Amino acid sequence: MRLAATPTLLAVALAASGARATDGLYLHAYGARSAGMGGATLASGDDALAQINNPASLSAAPKELALDLVYLRTDVHFENAGRYGPGVSGLAGTAFRNDEDASTDFKNFPFSDNNHFAPLLAGVYRFDESRAHMGPLRLRNLSFGASLYVVGGDAVRFELDHPVLGPRTRYRDNLVVSGASGTLSYRVNDWLAVGASVQGVGGRLRLQEPVAFPVSEIAVGTSAFLPAFGLSSYGGLFQAMGIDEGVSFNRFDHPGLALGVGGRFGVTLRPTSWLRVAVAYQTQRDMRFDGTMKLGFGAQIDQLRQIVLQNPQGLPFVSNLQDIVRFLGGALTPEAVDRSFQFLGIDPAQGFEQRYDTRIPLSLPRQVDVGIALQPSERLVPQRLQPEHQRPGRRHPGRVRAAARLEGPARVPVGHALRADAAPHRPDGLRLCHPSDPP
Repeated sequence: MRLAATPTLLAVALAASGARATDGLYLHAYGARSAGMGGATLASGDDALAQINNPASLSAAPKELALDLVYLRTDVHFENAGRYGPGVSGLAGTAFRNDEDASTDFKNFPFSDNNHFAPLLAGVYRFDESRAHMGPLRLRNLSFGASLYVVGGDAVRFELDHPVLGPRTRYRDNLVVSGASGTLSYRVNDWLAVGASVQGVGGRLRLQEPVAFPVSEIAVGTSAFLPAFGLSSYGGLFQAMGIDEGVSFNRFDHPGLALGVGGRFGVTLRPTSWLRVAVAYQTQRDMRFDGTMKLGFGAQIDQLRQIVLQNPQGLPFVSNLQDIVRFLGGALTPEAVDRSFQFLGIDPAQGFEQRYDTRIPLSLPRQVDVGIALQPSERLVPQRLQPEHQRPGRRHPGRVRAAARLEGPARVPVGHALRADAAPHRPDGLRLCHPSDPP
């Protein structure tokens, strides 16, 4: 057994849009060699980490324990422009523009939002010398593997200006999904191998961001006074005050891991010495994030208060509210406005925050992968870069029956092989056998 330690930074492959560690959700490649080939190793993979993408490739891997280190980072750029609303103190009506990259600092490392280091670990074991059988299967043709890896994820953090929430509002999304697999592969013959993996996945999700929604969906609190204003819902109240879009600042906390199970199946064909074809099928994996969603409407209440105080659009409904505030308090002050809100079922002193038990489902979809590997000449792969068990002169487990040293003259008919099993009827311990004979 050998230990292959190959640390790599997968995100250093730069594209026009920046370094990308994932494609949507999934990791591009597993291992330094696969990463250097852009992940195109479904058919050519022959190390322990290749079993993650194609379980059948386990039959081409030597007995080894492979360790790799993955660095995940997402580069995202955000642009927009607008004006602060009346609820943003001291900045109402002022223009702003966002033109920023997502944060890439290591604040709160190793649990930072946009920098993740994750180990990959995979091992392979087989009974190379065994002559035992498991029913019709040869034990030496079986390969066993296990792996721990990162399925993928995405994470971003911004601090952006928002028309309702004000300057430097924090946006934070963090999703990381990891997996563990047990793999079994069988080499049927020299040109066909099949494999299967049983998978378990676990994910963590955190959200912290503003959410905008139609005001018709606002249904927080109750009041018997709304019909007196000709209103049937809080959505109607917001629209009458010139607000078309509701805004809340949401926080979702998932206290543990969301778990799921799945399977992956692979087939590798090698019809010629220079061609490999592989097909892998991934089942769907379902996870469920159960946690608490906190919706804060404090900034929206500030916006309503300033609209009542200033009536920037000159709306008749707001003018009527101002008359009611003066009638109740004698002066148009923030405190008087807050007292008038209580008649509408809105109590600013409560913080206007709602909490909900929330369930967020996440499904990693089914997929079919197809890979083709061509090697017109072994000269294209330097011998020092070839796996040890595939180098010229190396004995490939399960492919070479025996090694024997002849002393003295011997004649071996064409199409026969030598087997060193100390046959009693030959004094030199060698006997002739045809390649089709059972071992």
